[in-house]
Amino acid sequence: MSNIYDTAYELEKNLREASVFTELSAAYTAMREDQVAFELFEEFRNVQIGLQQKQMTGEAITDDDVASAQAIAERASGNEVIQSLMAKEQQLSQLMEEIVMDKKANLDKTSDNFRWSAAVATFGMLLRKSEFKGDANYEQCKKLAAGARG
Repeated sequence: MSNIYDTAYELEKNLREASVFTELSAAYTAMREDQVAFELFEEFRNVQIGLQQKQMTGEAITDDDVASAQAIAERASGNEVIQSLMAKEQQLSQLMEEIVMDKKANLDKTSDNFRWSAAVATFGMLLRKSEFKGDANYEQCKKLAAGARG
């Protein structure tokens, strides 16, 4: 049986070589090189972080917080460099979602490593009662792991 870390490394390597990732990297570099876009991006990110911190600590998000977030989001969405970056982020996010969530994937065509990794991840989500486990159950997990034996 192979090492799950090798499988994860291979997935990361393949993702980094995918055109959506290289395009995102180029868009991020372009944003960092554009001073106006970079400052706007940083302001947008800081507002998001501030709102997340309030949520995590149970602090109420005020109408002023919402108005501020909406204003910066509107300004950011009007910047072509940031628009391009966000479009590339969305494309990568969609690819990741397809990889993780595609229930129509034919598991028989995947490698033993992939099926074993999926079984381990599923088992972990079941143990933690993760909100991301979907309709997975222990019987499916057991079958997936058994099907990953070489």
